[in-house]
Amino acid sequence: MNIIESNNKDDKFLYENEEHDEKIFLDYLAIHETPIQIFLIGGIRLNGNLIGSDEYSIIISTEKNGTQMIYKHSIATICINFK
Repeated sequence: MNIIESNNKDDKFLYENEEHDEKIFLDYLAIHETPIQIFLIGGIRLNGNLIGSDEYSIIISTEKNGTQMIYKHSIATICINFK
């Protein structure tokens, strides 16, 4: 990940740990089988459970469409689906 130049020394720390925080969040969702909503950049909403993820994609299980792989660059938001 590229680090953006900044006068604030804390900004560098935030950018270096961003990928680590993403992995912790996605691993938590997968381990606890938490229902999620994913909003794609094109406005499409997907509901399901996260099965796994890697550097470039995530895999979710949905009731309607089965298992789907989604590229991370197409995701706008991931929300926990509270019931």
